[in-house]
Amino acid sequence: MLALRDLMRPIGDNNTLQPVCPICSRALRLTRTTPATAEATALNTYGCVGCGVWLTEAEEAMTPPPRQGTGRR
Repeated sequence: MLALRDLMRPIGDNNTLQPVCPICSRALRLTRTTPATAEATALNTYGCVGCGVWLTEAEEAMTPPPRQGTGRR
């Protein structure tokens, strides 16, 4: 299964990480955000203006996992 975190690439002069289209490698634009409810997580939908690809992913899947401590104090 394709995940947006696998499509993150540096875009622009300041090298901001942004998802790119898996077909044409253009930057995907955030086109819709569906808020979370008690039953479902928030969804983000990204689209490519070049080839019309649409990708939707749960918002929590986009956040990196928390870093584990080294155990030192």
